[in-house]
Amino acid sequence: MKIIDYNKLIIRILSLILLVVPSISCEDFVEIEPPITELVNTNVFLNDNTATSATVAMYGSMMNRFGSFANYNITAFAGQSADELIDFDDSNQFYSNSLIAADNEVSNFWGDAYSYIYQANAVIQGLTESSSLIPSTRDQLLGEAIFFRAFCYFYLVNFFGDVPLITNTDFEINRVAFRTPFQDVYQTILDDLLRAQNLLSEGFEFTEGERIRPNKGAATALLARVHLYVQNWELAEEEANKLIVNSGDYQLVNLDDVFLKNSMETIWQLYPSSSEFTSQNTEEGARFILDESSSPSLVLSEGLINSFEVGDNRQVSWVGNVVLNDETLNFPFKYKAGLGSTTLTEYYTVFRLAEQYLIRAEARAMQGNIPGAQEDINQIRNRAGLPNTNATDQPSILNAIEAERRIEFMVEFGHRWLDLKRNSSADEILSSISEKDWQLTDLLYPIPELELANNPNLVQNPGY
Repeated sequence: MKIIDYNKLIIRILSLILLVVPSISCEDFVEIEPPITELVNTNVFLNDNTATSATVAMYGSMMNRFGSFANYNITAFAGQSADELIDFDDSNQFYSNSLIAADNEVSNFWGDAYSYIYQANAVIQGLTESSSLIPSTRDQLLGEAIFFRAFCYFYLVNFFGDVPLITNTDFEINRVAFRTPFQDVYQTILDDLLRAQNLLSEGFEFTEGERIRPNKGAATALLARVHLYVQNWELAEEEANKLIVNSGDYQLVNLDDVFLKNSMETIWQLYPSSSEFTSQNTEEGARFILDESSSPSLVLSEGLINSFEVGDNRQVSWVGNVVLNDETLNFPFKYKAGLGSTTLTEYYTVFRLAEQYLIRAEARAMQGNIPGAQEDINQIRNRAGLPNTNATDQPSILNAIEAERRIEFMVEFGHRWLDLKRNSSADEILSSISEKDWQLTDLLYPIPELELANNPNLVQNPGY
């Protein structure tokens, strides 16, 4: 994995403090000037302001570079690996499922994820060792860091399978860590999320209503998803139910409002960082939206477009099109603020309430509660202008849920790619696409060549 030591990591945290989101103003920061040669975590976690800044810097780190782990790449890589996005010039190894271990983008993805995990571990250690913070502040910040680590591991384990499980800042141990079986990684994710759920605040008071830092709902949302993935049906329903029934903080909204900043459907969003591509809003809006002057890179697949039912308003609201060289190209249009937008109107939506309805629908169906599953599916279908589902038994309900998830979560944080894999349908569907060089071993990405060279205890995934 990316080789990072604790001293350098703490310095990085300090350098990112000024990149935090607007929920903390510059006036709130406390200047600290410890010697660079000393370990500075004691100073960072001495008071609430600097501890909060160090914690929030995790999100700034994640969003500060175009094409980093959660800043466009999860969506773009997974969308191409699946059957959602087409690489317009057929040159992308993700699109053709022909990745190699020397691929720089895979290496950066892995390295970015582990740098965020190291950062979270440093924050967890600093908060755990601090005795000078207000207890409620310490709990919130500790919950955020633990949740953040679980979030990163969720995508690592789903993209790479067995991965090194790093939960401390001991460089000498971590640089030669073995891959941990994915079942054990999942158990650690579950343990972390339960712990975070108990620590995090219920609402958004700590960010003055902004939904750009995790609260209890974010931990619950990921917990529901993980329980679904590991087939804990009863627990998946229970966690999703907390967000659907027991919380007044979330509700389904009009399709055009779903991805606006602080939408009521939002459970957790990431604050976008400006770059050469965006000016203000999301990388996805800047990269995906096309016009007559565009040089297209990624467009929506014909198979995805054909999967919309007649009358589905999501095709109107979430799909754009443009004619280039006499060819109509369809592009993702969930985020509507494109390149050069100067007013911040959208944040990256990571978790939203619609997913919880479809998690609960699937969990109910797997437990034989067909009427309950129908009710949840219909909430999503009716919002899109579609009639109630005509599925009446478990097989047809599960097919309906898979179809609904394909449309509802198209080109959104890797949902389709992960669904194809967990439902064991990737091989059948992707092997039928002529442009893909699909092999069953493509279900997992390669361990980066650089990581194998740096750590003799790492073993490559089959097929690479």
